[in-house]
Amino acid sequence: QCQKRSYDSFRDSLLHARPTLIEYLPLKSEGGAVWVDIGVGTARNLEYLNPKTIRRHFKRIYIVDISPSLLSIASERLRKFGLEELVTLVLHDVTSDSVFEELGLPLASVDVVTMSYSLSMIPDKDRAVENALKLHKPNGEGYLGIADFWMAGNFEHEMGRAKRKARAAEAKAHKWWFAHDHVHLLDDDQICVKGLRNTSLVWDQRFRGGVPFLPMLKPVHGVYIVAT
Repeated sequence: QCQKRSYDSFRDSLLHARPTLIEYLPLKSEGGAVWVDIGVGTARNLEYLNPKTIRRHFKRIYIVDISPSLLSIASERLRKFGLEELVTLVLHDVTSDSVFEELGLPLASVDVVTMSYSLSMIPDKDRAVENALKLHKPNGEGYLGIADFWMAGNFEHEMGRAKRKARAAEAKAHKWWFAHDHVHLLDDDQICVKGLRNTSLVWDQRFRGGVPFLPMLKPVHGVYIVAT
């Protein structure tokens, strides 16, 4: 509770891929889309789009988070921008089977689901991805967008042997450091590939980004968007 006021300001300087994810979201020109945003309880992602753009493209937005204090910030933010009637705040665990009932949405009815630096903090990543994909419209009409920390960049397999070994050692150090804050870097060979195996890749961009007060620590950030 005492940290919630500074929560967004600190994370903005750490979570470099978040604005990129929102920039690359596939928005339907005809509007009327449904967006489920998982794990950004402060509604910070909405501020990367102006209210006019949000109203033009979305008929309903759901923000799902397990933190009451962060959702209280979201409530204030929605009042500030006059979006209370458009956005529903859902206090629930996305890995629970009851999340669909809490959302009040039919399966396969959502246009966009985003997970912005939340998947790396969810213990049951398989279930989180599984439930997110259950919400999506089929036949290429639904999209899942993930912005998060990653173990590896896009083209590390093309590095020379010595550089690959050095990068692998660095990634293990990053994994160890972030795990102290219950953040588990995403690994291509684990949940993200397995859980998204039957989807079509739309965008995969990785880049290095710094950590506040630790200039030598530059983990890999990435935006990963798939169609279902």
